[in-house]
Amino acid sequence: MASVYNHLMKQTCDIEQVNQVDGSQSVVIAGLRCSYPFPYTYRQGMAGTNYDIQLLQVFTVLPDNGKIEENMRISFEEGSDFRIHSVNKWPAVKPEYMEILLHGEGNG
Repeated sequence: MASVYNHLMKQTCDIEQVNQVDGSQSVVIAGLRCSYPFPYTYRQGMAGTNYDIQLLQVFTVLPDNGKIEENMRISFEEGSDFRIHSVNKWPAVKPEYMEILLHGEGNG
């Protein structure tokens, strides 16, 4: 399965923790191999109303150290960064990658 997604890992990213007091960011994982972000849409239903949520999806290799969590930031080589919406190991049975959904327009 690994060979299927290895060709997507064309760049590196940094995972950053955000200080809740002053908003400063500190790198917790540097130089993580990852794919380029691509559009991801899912349909959410609530109280009889359906709406589409537009996110970006990126795959990374499993980090050797450090933990990736919701509300951290991910920054890419070209300078953009995004808030991490959710993190899932992929595939679920024998994880080889992290699927990360990104929220917002990105800075940079």
